[in-house]
Amino acid sequence: MEEIFDLEGFTLRECRAMLMGLNEVNIKGVDARFMNALQIKLHEQIIQIENQISEQSNNLIQPPTPPIETE
Repeated sequence: MEEIFDLEGFTLRECRAMLMGLNEVNIKGVDARFMNALQIKLHEQIIQIENQISEQSNNLIQPPTPPIETE
């Protein structure tokens, strides 16, 4: 089994460009499954990054909720 490493230092734009490149490559035979798995992993990473960016921007826009007053 191969050791897993995380790639860091790629921008969202770079990740999207890599996925677009992988989508353009026509692979058949034994390597097709490998390339498909790679496309899926990269797509999932892009979604994760986009969700993180969305959450960060939502946190900046929403004002903090005021404390609840009790009598």
